[in-house]
Amino acid sequence: MGRYILAILMYVLPCAFIVADEGWSPVKDPSDIIARFHQANSRVRSIECRFRQEKVVDVLADTAESYGIYRYFAPDSMVVEYVSPERYAIIISGDRLKIVSPDRTTERALSSDRRLASLSELMRSGGIPSGGTAGYEVEGYENPDCYRLVIHPRAGAGNTVEVIIDRKDLSLDSFRIREGGSDYTEFVFTDKKILASPPVDE
Repeated sequence: MGRYILAILMYVLPCAFIVADEGWSPVKDPSDIIARFHQANSRVRSIECRFRQEKVVDVLADTAESYGIYRYFAPDSMVVEYVSPERYAIIISGDRLKIVSPDRTTERALSSDRRLASLSELMRSGGIPSGGTAGYEVEGYENPDCYRLVIHPRAGAGNTVEVIIDRKDLSLDSFRIREGGSDYTEFVFTDKKILASPPVDE
């Protein structure tokens, strides 16, 4: 395949948050997982996968599920296309944001929309800190298939995020944002097609 490696992974995730803590062993140094994740992520040229988004609001006794397709193109372009239950797409290229629905299209600067700027970063990295962990408390766990990171911002500056990373290729399997109490929003990625440049030493 020349300079690039095409990794096509089609499977049902063995590591989703069905039973949150069962089968996980603590990792002594989560910073090693974080470093290897970012090293692998830096080689990614494009990603295409399906996703399931689940939002749970305990006080409403309600669970909302959405499904779609996620596409990423290095260094800073992505499409989050929702196909069910409603059809619309969030398109990001650099600092430009476009939201396209069947009856309307809106455009603005991504930097003007904090919520979608945060979503953009979460879809790309799961919220795993890239500039060191000084501002976070990070718990690490592992099982035979995956790594799990629980990232707590210090001084309450943001939401706790739980991330599942595939052990084989260090790609993002899922992330869950804790939103207070038992409320959360979770994205789970499947049918991943990842195009990445090979490691430098190959």
